[in-house]
Order: sequence, then structure tokens, then C-alpha cells
Amino acid sequence: MVGFALSMFFHPAAGASGALMGLIGVMIAVTTKRSGAAMQAMRSRLISWVVSIFVIGYFMHADNYGHFGGLATGFLVGKLMADRAPLNASERNKAYVLGWLAGIVTLAGFILMFLHYSDKLPGTD
Repeated sequence: MVGFALSMFFHPAAGASGALMGLIGVMIAVTTKRSGAAMQAMRSRLISWVVSIFVIGYFMHADNYGHFGGLATGFLVGKLMADRAPLNASERNKAYVLGWLAGIVTLAGFILMFLHYSDKLPGTD
């Protein structure tokens, strides 16, 4: 959301790259909370992706404002969220329900997109 807002304010564009950068930001935050060689390697790989995305975005005149907003927000959310296993069966069940609900909403969005892909936009007759 913040990536989209920065994008619209500084460089009007639309796309999913800000949201994807948000996911990368969450993953970077989570890997900073965990130790081990695998987490360090993943964090290094993610950071190299971020640098590559910003460099390519600069030369391709892509929306780096949206990229930065998504990355920063994702990192902040990843730092604020607890990184732990569910404490009890009730918490685990709630996590499963919310995960399935997110999956169903995502699937419904794709289905609606495919069903209405060729529809005319309002106001474009």
C-alpha cells in the first residue's frame, strides 16, 4: 500500500512490483531475526536482488519509488510481526483458517481476472 502511494505521488505507474518488493522486505526482516548459514545466505541473495532491481529500475526508468515503499513497508512489517510457532492448538487453527482464506481470496481474484479480462473499461466506449 505504501509502495503504491509513493508510486502515485512521485511516478504514476501501476503494477505488482511494489507488493513483490514488500514480500522481499518481509523475507529480509525474517532472515535478520534467525541465525545460521542458510539464513545468512538467503539474506545476502535477497539483498543482491534488491540492489539489482533498483539498478535495473534506474536504467529502465521503472518506478523505484514504489519499489522502495514496498520494500521499506515489508521490512517494517517483518520486524514488527512475531516470528514464532503457534503457542497452542487454537492459535494454530486460526493461522490455518487465515491462510486458507488468503489462498481462496487470491484464487477468486485470479478467476475474476480471467473471466473479465476482455471486458471494456468503464468510460471507454
